[in-house]
Amino acid sequence: MTQQQAPTPPRHRPKPGGIVFAAALALAMLGYAWSILDSARSTVDWLMILPAAGVGVIALAWAALRDAAALRAIPAAAKLPALKGNARPVALLVLICVYAASLPFAGFDLGTALFIAIALLIQGERRIWLIALNAVLGTGLLVWVFHDLLMVRLPTLLM
Repeated sequence: MTQQQAPTPPRHRPKPGGIVFAAALALAMLGYAWSILDSARSTVDWLMILPAAGVGVIALAWAALRDAAALRAIPAAAKLPALKGNARPVALLVLICVYAASLPFAGFDLGTALFIAIALLIQGERRIWLIALNAVLGTGLLVWVFHDLLMVRLPTLLM
């Protein structure tokens, strides 16, 4: 007699909270895009906001659908989350609050770099070079987009 092996669960184990978050964020984007229709000064405002909101909603819907499909594929016994993993979402929410409160003091550039680095650490990334690269490139890209493309003045400390 041969013994059957249990199917190996997928490496990515989505949690229902991620699906709810993606849906809530998609609804917020749709609500913002809808609010622009009344307060837009011209068609240019629509052309800037509506495509970005559409792409964001489509991306979030795609991510939620993929997570939902992967969640259905996981056996029922494996769906119970480990207690240790439940601290991550709470830590990320606390980090977001600290980030928002520290921006006037630390500046957008330094605060965002620290936020990205700490968020990657919380999510389990341990390669320091990758954390530093993502923090510097991500912050540089965000500052460039806000400062040069959107022409929004940010309380920066270094750039």
